[in-house]
Amino acid sequence: MHLQTLFKFILCHRFVRNSFGIGVTIPLVKDKTGNINDVNNYRGVTLSPDISKLLEVVLLSLCSGCFRNRFFYNLVLKTRLVTLMPFLL
Repeated sequence: MHLQTLFKFILCHRFVRNSFGIGVTIPLVKDKTGNINDVNNYRGVTLSPDISKLLEVVLLSLCSGCFRNRFFYNLVLKTRLVTLMPFLL
């Protein structure tokens, strides 16, 4: 009930707090048997708040009919929808 109220408020007022887009990037080793001192042996993974990911799923389901083809739908799916939200509304 509370999340539904929050998401309705966000959609109605077209406002998302900056904290929804904040994530923490951590380095992960690609090859554990490789050289851990090699910078190319790491990739960054961003950890985002669960509530922002849930909002992305809700927005994507609301906007899925707006996309003309599957390629663009998948592109948006892989993009941070929270940053795109002002342009979608």
